[in-house]
Amino acid sequence: MEIIIHRGTKEIGGSCVELIINKKRLLIDIGLPLDYDSWSDEEKVDYENKMSSIIQKADAIFLSHYHQDHTGLLNLVPDRTPIYLSDPTIRAIIIPEMFFGDVFKGFNFIPIYHRKVITEIEGVRIIPYRVDHSAFGAMAFLIEDLKLNKTILYTGDIRLHGLSKTSYLSLKQNVDYMLLEGTNIGRESNAIIKSEQQVFENFVNIFNSYPSHLNYVWASSLNIDRINLLYDACEETNKILAVDFFTMNILKSMYKHHNVPYGSSNRYIRCFYPNYLTSYIKRIQHRDYLINCVHWCKVSKTEIKENPSKYVVMIRPSMIEDLKYIDASNANYITSIWKEYEKDEKYRPFFEYIESKGYNKFYNHTSGHAFEEGLQELNRYLKPKTIIPIHTQEASKYKDIFPDSNILQLSDGEKTIL
Repeated sequence: MEIIIHRGTKEIGGSCVELIINKKRLLIDIGLPLDYDSWSDEEKVDYENKMSSIIQKADAIFLSHYHQDHTGLLNLVPDRTPIYLSDPTIRAIIIPEMFFGDVFKGFNFIPIYHRKVITEIEGVRIIPYRVDHSAFGAMAFLIEDLKLNKTILYTGDIRLHGLSKTSYLSLKQNVDYMLLEGTNIGRESNAIIKSEQQVFENFVNIFNSYPSHLNYVWASSLNIDRINLLYDACEETNKILAVDFFTMNILKSMYKHHNVPYGSSNRYIRCFYPNYLTSYIKRIQHRDYLINCVHWCKVSKTEIKENPSKYVVMIRPSMIEDLKYIDASNANYITSIWKEYEKDEKYRPFFEYIESKGYNKFYNHTSGHAFEEGLQELNRYLKPKTIIPIHTQEASKYKDIFPDSNILQLSDGEKTIL
């Protein structure tokens, strides 16, 4: 059994792990680096050419979840290559691609399910496990070399403080190798909010503290757990959650199979149509994406304008014209997404508008990744024989955080026999 971490031994994101077992090449995650957009065109071409040659040789690809730093190179995958991923991950990839992709490419997606064994690859047994992460439907993978009787656990992105915080208890213990993410190692001193439960309580407190205010929340349309929390907070405070039709399309695609709120069956959620996105969808002649909400599921911006205290509105910076139309006198603006996005220069007009209106500003977000104490608990429970650092900028600190564990620190592109 051989392993090559093509990227991820010294940075967060851009993850790609290759396992060579019985002459089969398996790739786990094929992500783009987080700083990819800042690269020159030449750097992008060189990197994609390099990764394309690796991806083209893969016998199968396994995707842990739908974030771009784990799936961003999907466009390089040949049509014939089987791609194993969870049902929510499939849906979370397809719908944004339908809305915003230049050309939607068909993929050989094979849905996987918690603890359902994958045996299609000769000499290898793979078991996916549902884990807690900010991407709904995220999976870890147990890979077993049946010939050598060796086991590898790839945690993917994982945490122990979300809505499914005990899911790690189903992972296999005493594996030979555990590829363990370390996103928050060396970074968590800035983390004030340590759990999704605390995020929920903060929403409730804000909504109750300002009963006459409209509440704007910038959260990801793909962070289903966060939308669930928002919905629960609205139910708790007798408010209505208004989401745009892109978000409602995502919820609609999942609600029949997963526990997510959706307008046809929940009284505390409604769908609205922001100017920019509605015009864009009409312009590209995909009116079918405008989602056919029954009349009682819709809410107009005029209704929000006339009854602002009744609503919690999920927004993004591209909705600035909608905020100007609603023109709320009293409002709370809540960032519930990675704070670094606020620094993006293209969002400056949006934040200048928020400032000009004098809205109350709050930050209410927690990490999608385990904090150091969570990683230590994970290691104590799973008891792997060897830990391999990945998805981290602080691989050298693993020895300090896990002093009683064997640490195997690899380098990008290094082939190692396990």
